[in-house]
Amino acid sequence: MSNIKLQETTVDECIQTTLRIFRTRFGGEGSSLDLANYIRYNPRFLISVPLPELTPPEHRWHIYDTVTKMIYGEATGMVEQDAAGERISLQAAEYECFVFTVGAQDTTAAFMSAFVDHVLRNPAVKQRLLEEIDNFDGRGRLSFPVVRYEETTAMPYFMACCQEVLRVSPSVSMILPRYVSPGGIAVGDVTVQDHVEISANPFVIHRSQNVFGQDADAFNPDRWLDDPERVRTMKKYFFAFGYGSRKCIGKNLAVFEAQKFFVQVLQTIAP
Repeated sequence: MSNIKLQETTVDECIQTTLRIFRTRFGGEGSSLDLANYIRYNPRFLISVPLPELTPPEHRWHIYDTVTKMIYGEATGMVEQDAAGERISLQAAEYECFVFTVGAQDTTAAFMSAFVDHVLRNPAVKQRLLEEIDNFDGRGRLSFPVVRYEETTAMPYFMACCQEVLRVSPSVSMILPRYVSPGGIAVGDVTVQDHVEISANPFVIHRSQNVFGQDADAFNPDRWLDDPERVRTMKKYFFAFGYGSRKCIGKNLAVFEAQKFFVQVLQTIAP
């Protein structure tokens, strides 16, 4: 996170540019905005400009096919290898390409859209968020013109809302495959042999009533303000960014940008 903080000024410029565009293009009464698509295809928003953002959306599958061929070696003659030193399969190459082309902009857009959606659908949540932000701002604990990242983490209810959005609506609601390490693994009463591919889905894990309570299907940020021991247990099974050594390498950048953006939107153009 320390290296990302060095880019905070750049993030601030992107956020301010985005909000100016929001006011200019969508500030009129009755105006509508497809937030996910705007973030996904707007190169001004993110610090880095992923490959799909350099071309119109209709050409993205052409890029997908080209990058897949590059990974597989058809375009370059350089062959990617797996852990065993064997040439990766075309399916594996396609999966890697999928991660490269949808990572960052698509997942960040999904997180931000889900946050706005849950806040608007829950007036009581929106009111508490606005009150907390106003309280911190009134005490001089929020910077101007753009809030600092550390300041967003100091607001408990806001952080609980971010955590709950990622629990209920994880940006990657799909299986995340892994190969079992040598020696196998025991999952409950089942023993899985080594080199077998297994996977888990964050959307399913996050709805375990044993971990997250009887209201696991409901959006309830207060669960993250509960007993500290229970919160530690929930964090242990929190899977929105993957887990272990293969956790999403873009997690810090995503939450860094998103938290600053959320507070800025609520503070300046609250719905």
